[in-house]
Amino acid sequence: MEKEDWVKTLSLEPLRRERVYVFCVKCIIKNPEEVIEKLRKEFSGKISVIIDGDLVIDLEVIRHAALNALTFKPQHWIQNDSIRFLAFLACKRQINEALEVFGIRKGEYERAIFVVISEEDVIENVKRFLMEINGEPTSCDSIFRKDHDRTERIMRIYEIREEEIRASLERDRKKAIVNLIIERMNIMKIRI
Repeated sequence: MEKEDWVKTLSLEPLRRERVYVFCVKCIIKNPEEVIEKLRKEFSGKISVIIDGDLVIDLEVIRHAALNALTFKPQHWIQNDSIRFLAFLACKRQINEALEVFGIRKGEYERAIFVVISEEDVIENVKRFLMEINGEPTSCDSIFRKDHDRTERIMRIYEIREEEIRASLERDRKKAIVNLIIERMNIMKIRI
């Protein structure tokens, strides 16, 4: 598979120099704790997570979660950047609630997303890591495709109601949902 099919790079400029690398993969997680430990070792000092791609509606949500995780660091809240990223992605202030939504579990993932946020290119390191966990590249288009059931599931996770979508100034349903998720991230910061 061509690099462009399974790897997306998102810019955080002009606010940050880091880039968000999004890798779309299929994988079987036999031991989540072991995978997380390997992840921490391989990408020490970087935000790095594996999440279920069925729970992410668009790359823009990942980009905003990354930007928030890197720039919003109150002393009394989550100090681990990767966990803070998951909290923003889930729009949950509590670690256990964020992990309940986006934490990886034992099982088969047809559409997993592996995210690494770094200033340097991490593609070769990710390829090596994916070989260790038997991950297989898959098309990002297949992960972010429109799917009614998936959209409904995402709306339930973020508690988005049809009335909110209709009230949105955005006429594209998917964009309206993305905007509402980003709005929830911003409201969450106010409440911390």
